[in-house]
Amino acid sequence: MSSPKHLHIVGNEIKFIRPFVNYINNNFNSDEHLFLILNSQKERVNDIAGFSNIKIIRPYDSSNGFIRKMILFFKVPMSIMLLFYYFSKSKKIYLHGLFDKKVILFLYIFNKFASKTNWIIWGGGDIDVPTDKENISLWYKIAKKVKGSFSGYITYLPGDYMLAKRLYNAKGEFYESLMYESNVFNYTELKSVNDDVVRIQVGNSADPANNHLEIFDSLQKFKQDNIKVYCILSYGEKPWSNGWTQKVINRGKELFGDKFIPIVDFMDFEIYLEFLSKIDIAIFAHKRQQAMGNTISLLGLGKKVYMRSDVTSWELFSSIGVKAFDVNDISLAGLALNEKENNIETIKNFFSKEKYYQQLKNLFEDY
Repeated sequence: MSSPKHLHIVGNEIKFIRPFVNYINNNFNSDEHLFLILNSQKERVNDIAGFSNIKIIRPYDSSNGFIRKMILFFKVPMSIMLLFYYFSKSKKIYLHGLFDKKVILFLYIFNKFASKTNWIIWGGGDIDVPTDKENISLWYKIAKKVKGSFSGYITYLPGDYMLAKRLYNAKGEFYESLMYESNVFNYTELKSVNDDVVRIQVGNSADPANNHLEIFDSLQKFKQDNIKVYCILSYGEKPWSNGWTQKVINRGKELFGDKFIPIVDFMDFEIYLEFLSKIDIAIFAHKRQQAMGNTISLLGLGKKVYMRSDVTSWELFSSIGVKAFDVNDISLAGLALNEKENNIETIKNFFSKEKYYQQLKNLFEDY
């Protein structure tokens, strides 16, 4: 594919991109879409093998920090040349998250491409309020100029777009789109569990941004109750937080003993939905918009979800009439029947498969 109409710039988030590529290829013209993967690790390449419209930039990333830095000497100039080539040939560009400093540097140098570039805002780590120190740094000034210059900002959270306007003086168009199938509500038949155990899910990954230990402290007062505490730790640990997974497991076992159940093996989507159907309460203490796929599924299944009230996802749920609860006031009480029924119906309609397809169709046709 030498001249794609739609160019997608992707980091190493194969978990989200593989099903998205599959959806695009099954529902749209795959010849019009090219996915450029910039930071792939060799062991993950098999996950995306077989797609003719994926190009993987080598050398592969390494889990070794020293080797990864050495690779950058080769990868930065090569990536910039390849980005220039594909940006020049494409009619519309989509940045699936904007974490990659190579891409930010490229768009700072070649700002002319901003007029056909759209930023798919991913939330946590992607759009952050800077610290005072960060705010005066040269790199933040470069990133601010880049992030404020795009023609389009794609998200289903109006609050994230407003944050981009406030932080980066963004003037491009707001495009509402669920973007990934993980944000589409998939109903699964609830599995009845004939016991009185309250099953609590803490966080959605091994990323320290879940603030697992903070939640454990809040749950200590319930450790004598009939509870089980589950932590999804099968993915998400960052290179700079190596050892966090084990730290969470150790602390969970220390506080809750056999009532703590770490999940370290990755589950297939259908099995994961079945797991969610058995959860009673989920607690997401991220300080930025994250874990939306989990949150949408749980709310749509009539589960009680706790989250921070100062994140843009809380703002969205409030605006559409979905009841979530503040993470600073946790109890084991369930949802009232009317709250449960309203959440289920609202989530089903707002995050529907039909809406997802139409949003993507509008996005790809609007150029």
